[in-house]
Amino acid sequence: MHQSASSATTQDTETALQTCRDLQHLAKSASSNGGTVPNGVKIISTLIVTHVNVPEVVQVAVVSLSAVLTGVPHAPALARLEGGVKACVTALQNHTDRAKITAPVTKLLARLCSSSAMTAVAFVKEKRALDSLLRTINTHLADHTVVSPACDLLVGLSRHDKSAKLLPASEVVSVLRDVLVGYLGRWDVCSSSLRVLKNLAKCEDARLTLLRSTECTKLLLGVSRILARLPERRKLFKRAYRTLWVLFQGLLPALPGPEMRLEVAEEAADQPMGDEEMERKLFPEISPQSAVPDTEIYSPEDSIVSRVRATVVSPLHLPDAPTAERSGEMSQSEMFHSDGDVLVARAMLHELERILHPSRVRNELVYDDFEGPLVSQVSTSNNNSYQQAAPGAAPTGSRTVTPPLWETDSTPGTPDLADLGSSRTQRLPSFGRRAVSGVGRVPIEQGEQATNGAAVGSETAQENATKQGRHIGGKAGGQLTEMAVAALATATALEGRGRVGAAAKPGPSQGPAPAAVPTGDTPPLVFESRFESGNLRRAIRVYDREYDLQIAPDANDTDGRCQWFFLSVAAAVPGLPYKFNVVNLGKKESLYNAGMRPLLCRSETAEHFPINGTAHPTSSQYWREWARAGEDICYYPAPYRSPPTQTRGNGQTKGGNRRRRGSQNLSVKGLGNGVRNGEENEGHLTKSSSGKEPVVRGVGSGLHGVTFTLQLEHSGLHYLAMCYPYTYSDLQQYIRNMLHSRLLTPTTSQSISDICRCSLLCRTLKGHRVDALTITDFPSLSFSDNPSECTSDGLVGPERPYVVITARVHPGETNASWMMNGILDFLLGPSDVAERLRQTYIFKCIPMLNPDGVINGSYRCSLAGVDLNRCWGNPNRKRHPSIYYCKRMIDRIARSGRLVLFCDLHGHSRKEDVFVYGCEPLRGREVDRDCVDPRDEAEARARVRLLPYLISRQNPAFVLPKCSFKVSKSKLGTGRVVVCRELGVPNSYTIEASLAGCSTTGRHLTASDYKEVGYAFCRALADATDAIEGGPETEMDLLKDIDAACNLGLVMLSA
Repeated sequence: MHQSASSATTQDTETALQTCRDLQHLAKSASSNGGTVPNGVKIISTLIVTHVNVPEVVQVAVVSLSAVLTGVPHAPALARLEGGVKACVTALQNHTDRAKITAPVTKLLARLCSSSAMTAVAFVKEKRALDSLLRTINTHLADHTVVSPACDLLVGLSRHDKSAKLLPASEVVSVLRDVLVGYLGRWDVCSSSLRVLKNLAKCEDARLTLLRSTECTKLLLGVSRILARLPERRKLFKRAYRTLWVLFQGLLPALPGPEMRLEVAEEAADQPMGDEEMERKLFPEISPQSAVPDTEIYSPEDSIVSRVRATVVSPLHLPDAPTAERSGEMSQSEMFHSDGDVLVARAMLHELERILHPSRVRNELVYDDFEGPLVSQVSTSNNNSYQQAAPGAAPTGSRTVTPPLWETDSTPGTPDLADLGSSRTQRLPSFGRRAVSGVGRVPIEQGEQATNGAAVGSETAQENATKQGRHIGGKAGGQLTEMAVAALATATALEGRGRVGAAAKPGPSQGPAPAAVPTGDTPPLVFESRFESGNLRRAIRVYDREYDLQIAPDANDTDGRCQWFFLSVAAAVPGLPYKFNVVNLGKKESLYNAGMRPLLCRSETAEHFPINGTAHPTSSQYWREWARAGEDICYYPAPYRSPPTQTRGNGQTKGGNRRRRGSQNLSVKGLGNGVRNGEENEGHLTKSSSGKEPVVRGVGSGLHGVTFTLQLEHSGLHYLAMCYPYTYSDLQQYIRNMLHSRLLTPTTSQSISDICRCSLLCRTLKGHRVDALTITDFPSLSFSDNPSECTSDGLVGPERPYVVITARVHPGETNASWMMNGILDFLLGPSDVAERLRQTYIFKCIPMLNPDGVINGSYRCSLAGVDLNRCWGNPNRKRHPSIYYCKRMIDRIARSGRLVLFCDLHGHSRKEDVFVYGCEPLRGREVDRDCVDPRDEAEARARVRLLPYLISRQNPAFVLPKCSFKVSKSKLGTGRVVVCRELGVPNSYTIEASLAGCSTTGRHLTASDYKEVGYAFCRALADATDAIEGGPETEMDLLKDIDAACNLGLVMLSA
């Protein structure tokens, strides 16, 4: 009887194995044909459950299940509904000690749970599923083939909010501690482990658990110290660093949110303009009535500059400040710095000192853009003495929030890190009032000795580390055993000092309490940005001479974009180094690590100045020119994070995986909730079709910052900026001076009105002018009232082609205005080339498309909170008036067939040199043409590179290989693409000039250099005109040169 049962069991096993193999073979065949195996998941899942005690069957069945689910649409849902997830959990529970089963099971589950939140929740809710997973990791801690997919599974479980809340955070951290220590040489496992910790830190429930246990904090601090010494593992160090600051955001002052719901008068936003009025104002070359210059171009109201926030200084004070073009030859300070990115790790470690030693952090708010400097009047004199405040006294005039966060409870004491980590208050916690006990010093820098508590390298710590690190070596990478022991020793030493942040209890084992942080050592600096284009939102004194600078986000921009800065600082002690951290920049990369320095403008003799910001030196004799300055410069991951984003109930942002930029609109009176591209109510999150309410994620994305150290020469006023400022008032003054200068040059009798007319294109949302300049040789134009003698545009004689040039659609790209200045200076100059260009073309120049953004110190957006250079496809007349009327003007010219060139001037914050973005001509298949002559396509590709090639011959800062003519989907709404594809102008370009400098010379570009780019553009246009007028042979020779320089490989051009 027993023999018969055994024979039957063997037969069932063989049958199950054969079934699994057959299904695996069918799955491979179906996958190659794009099909699936019907009921394959259900059959295999049943076999796993019924033969769970037969390892051979389970092993083969799991492999077959993975094959059946490969390439299947909605595989996670299929596995969850047909029992696949439950079968995998059953196999994991019964075969925890078998690596050949646990490895493929965890790998399959990791793939399913990573892509489906519901599958991840289903796995976590399975009985003893998490216990089995953690036990599997502990059992096979020395086996990389099991630990790696198991950690990937934890990543998949922790990336979804619903499943992350169900994870036992303390137990997971305990397991990952052993994994990190044992696998410091296997960076894929380390990466997954750190990702799990970061995901848990982002989950509010898990974050509180991690803060209360403090084991995660100790582990991350120890690992960060090791990874900081490995430059090739900077990404892992950044992940550990970011995780720590997700936990301890409460230690930082809250970032300012975007200024939303700006009310704008309806009449300012809605400015209808008829065709006749448009022609009269914008096309003086075809309107006889405009032969006499308009003497009422400017009204007194045009001199008023209106900011979103109160302006307390003269709106025209910046022209009184140093003009960048006065800079002479480049000094040594104009050279790139040579630090590179070697200081990034040091800057990140320095920021972690705030977590290790919160008692040393001041967190004093010294400037707020709505209130001004929060310091009293400071009198500075030639002697460098200053009064020292009494010990323990707060600096004069600075504001420290009282009571601190932790004193709101009935029991006073040191802060609870769990409260600090979860606090989302807008108040500024100050740690300078009370020393935080129980936090020993962990040496950060190499060679630094441990003090105040158990030494990191103590004998006990080393012994514990050796015991815990028993799995180090072999497959786990034994080459970093010493580092692993040191990491665990750091955690052990911290653990021996008691709970981080807990209230200290007096006892013999505890040394004397740390002394209170001395305040008033150095008087606080005085910041100001309530002037035109200034954008400092808050300044916070972190340490005695270190300040966090929070830049104001673009008004009404929900993305909180910040990258450009402009502010003033005063009351410095001469000769002392001050460290500035601009902490809320959005881009992951910047040219600061490539050698870029910030700009400093120094006042020369201002010894006494008002602190309240109501006035500034008004004479240029007080100023020197702008100069590059700063030491110890680096661009690094800042500890701050952006404000939380609104999402749907399923965790996705409105509009899909990525929230649409500018999704919240400003309120324009008479427009209701705002209109964007004809879509109403787009700026408000309402109930979705599924009925799910919008939710707010508790953690925003990580921000970046630039840190630099300055030694100010005197205590007077200084300006700091990212690039040479050029304000709206600067432009208005330039136009006034140009129009009021009656003669082109003192030696000629030609008037400016003979070559330049200024028109009002439109007004912005705040009522500021958007000027359009028309430059051509007006006296040579003739008008006729006889329609039979006129061309389609009302002109007699040969039709002059048009060139349209725009700039400053992005307010923070100030170098675009300096390039535009160079173009205008050249075209309005007396040179023979300029005269020939004026007689050949009609130039339409719009120097500033976004005056509102420029005035308010925005980086990229208008007051509507949108990037205007993404609105060209369908601009709204009320929300994007400058783009709407500019496109209308360009369309008017393009329909006449006379628009030969469009150029938009920009600055670039992540690339060096000067280059061009163009539009590659559409190929035959892209325009639905069956037969297109390849010679025509090849010639068209060379022609769009004609102007960039000629500019590169005129200016050494222009680098032709960096030019790009590809059009990505994200650029379809830009000016150059819309003018090319929609309006049919192939020569449509964006000229990009680096905000830093040249890669070949290693020097910064000055304002004069940017103007030289404008000169080179005009000379290149003259050369292109000469080549085209020289005949087909001359033009073809030039196209061949372009073919060779750009490596186009166009055979027809060399034939």
